[in-house]
Amino acid sequence: GVEWDESHLADTPARVARALAEALTPDPFEITTFPNDQGYDELVV
Repeated sequence: GVEWDESHLADTPARVARALAEALTPDPFEITTFPNDQGYDELVV
């Protein structure tokens, strides 16, 4: 098994948890809408 007490591995579980939290937490955003006066019904990318 892995010796988690070794100095270079001691913080690994916490680092992995922080990395996952950062990767899975979306940045805050605000939805922007525009008037559709022409009645378009197709996706614009």
